Amino acid sequence: MSNIIRKIAVAVAIAGSMFLGAQGASATALDVGTTSGGGCCSFGTRGFWFEAPTDFTITGLSLPLESVQDSTLEVVLFNSTPPTYTNTTNDFTSLGYWEDVLSVETNLYFETGDIIGILGWADGRTPYNNTGGDYASSLGGFSITLSRLGFQDLGMAYDLWTEDGTIGVINVEYELGQVGDVDVSEPAQLALLGFALVGFGLMRRRKTA
Repeated sequence: MSNIIRKIAVAVAIAGSMFLGAQGASATALDVGTTSGGGCCSFGTRGFWFEAPTDFTITGLSLPLESVQDSTLEVVLFNSTPPTYTNTTNDFTSLGYWEDVLSVETNLYFETGDIIGILGWADGRTPYNNTGGDYASSLGGFSITLSRLGFQDLGMAYDLWTEDGTIGVINVEYELGQVGDVDVSEPAQLALLGFALVGFGLMRRRKTA
């Protein structure tokens, strides 16, 4: 699948998730560990990144909290491994960005080898895992490593980095393979629809600490 067609497909999938509702009954929760009760930061957003071990679809995201007043959730696709802090990168595409929600249903398809970032923040902090360092998990029976990801601001991601340290906990629901079919036979029409809806859904509102 070409990069252009794939971006169109992802755009339509994001737009469709706004209208189509419920995720599949076979969704599995990614093991992201347990929250410590603490977190970071009023000035920055944290999360984790990992490499897809197989084809899969993210069908839902949520923050491990009972309620939120002010929050962000975001999924990014890197073109290369994020650099170690203090180096940063903007070599990624934001595939979904949501504000002031506790959870969201979506349909974001990834292929084996994709480098995926998950970010979240709510009411002054990103909830932290109760263990330090990288977190060993699995996806579809394959071992993966969740590594710390962040940037020194709030709102939509930019200047992302990785470093040794505790991961931010954002819950992820997924299904193996591609969920549903995306018609990419008319790329021009899909581009018009996808870009218009994504532009509507992913408007950036910069937050200040």
